[in-house]
Amino acid sequence: MVRIGVVSSSDPTTATVRVAFDDKGGVVSYDLPVLQRQTLQNKDYAVPEPGEHVVCLFMPNGNAQGFCLGAFYSDVDTPKEESLDVRAVEFSDGTRIAYDRSSHTLTIDCVGNIVIRGARIDLN
Repeated sequence: MVRIGVVSSSDPTTATVRVAFDDKGGVVSYDLPVLQRQTLQNKDYAVPEPGEHVVCLFMPNGNAQGFCLGAFYSDVDTPKEESLDVRAVEFSDGTRIAYDRSSHTLTIDCVGNIVIRGARIDLN
């Protein structure tokens, strides 16, 4: 069963969320794992924050087992980008990282320090 709800709490250490569903009188889910792009050798990490609208998928045997599929944009929370060529991440502190494949441009606007580590740095 697919349901839409609002994240009521997030656990960053387990990458899980609890979700409140208005259609069930404000019932809150158990901890739901948040789907990630990769979790084995390469690891991706993003967890929706409390207040975000999310889509959840539950197993047919009830609401105890399921997954948070992710957050989605709405009329209130709209995308910052309008191009299929741009992939971007914008953080609440104003830091923004974006890559535009049409112009081959990587843009990093950071409000704090930038740390780059490597065994060798090539500045060609």
